Parts: sequence; C-alpha cells; structure tokens
Amino acid sequence: MPKVKLPQPIGVRIEAARAYGISGTELTEILRSGDFNRLKNAVLDDWTWDSLFEYAASRREECEEAILHGYSFTFITIRGLKTYLKYRFGLVEDRDFSSSEYGVEQLRLNQEELVQLRETIPDVHWHIVVRENVAVAGESTVDIVLKSPGLTTF
Repeated sequence: MPKVKLPQPIGVRIEAARAYGISGTELTEILRSGDFNRLKNAVLDDWTWDSLFEYAASRREECEEAILHGYSFTFITIRGLKTYLKYRFGLVEDRDFSSSEYGVEQLRLNQEELVQLRETIPDVHWHIVVRENVAVAGESTVDIVLKSPGLTTF
C-alpha cells in the first residue's frame, strides 16, 4: 500500500510532535478530541500548530494513516529537509551534517533511519546517495542532493 502523501508543513509538525514526546497514538487522539493544549506548549521554532489542526480536521483519516503508518512528502524544500532531519532524527546542521543550496552532505544514518528517509523524501525531487557504509557501526554516510538545481530554498 502506498504511503499517504503530505505537504511539508504537516509532515514536519508531525515529526515535531514526536520529538516533543507525543506518540503516534496520542497525536491521533489529540487531533480527534480537539484537545490541542498538550501541543500548544511544544516549542516549534517560530510556527504554530494551526495548520496541522486544520489539515487533520479536513483530512482526518489520511492524517491518522500518515501518523500511524508513515507518509512521504509531496515536496520538501532544502530548509524543510533540514527541519525534518532535526525533528525526525535529532540531527543539527553544522554538527551532524553540512549543507549547501543543493542539499545536505555527510549525514550519518543507521540502516533503519536510511530506510525511513528513503520512504519519506520524494525521490522525484531528491537523490539520496550512500557514500560510505560502515559495517561495524551499522551506519552509512549519506548525501541528499536536489535533482533539479533550479529548485532551491524557499
């Protein structure tokens, strides 16, 4: 079964909720009940949770499927990619990877994380290049490169 496709702001907010300690089941319960107070206290850089609430209200089943069983982005910008990496994997630019206007480099991921990344990031826009596998640590060094250089950060 293909994964639900989500807009960047929705997927990133789902990952931010998870990073805040909200499980998938809890998040679906919050969205069903409309009790958003548990999310209002989560720090989200400079954004709010409103877009997630509105999206879930109009597409509840799709949103719940994405939360519980995974999703892929319809499109994600370089800035969105870096934000996704921050919330999903706890990775920070200049500490865990470097970036340019065309993508991110020297990202270290274990096999499970690499599978998750491949399932979530749209391959129509991004090329995920495994540069090195380290068998002992079970990690790979990965670059994520924009396929069309005309599509830069927004």
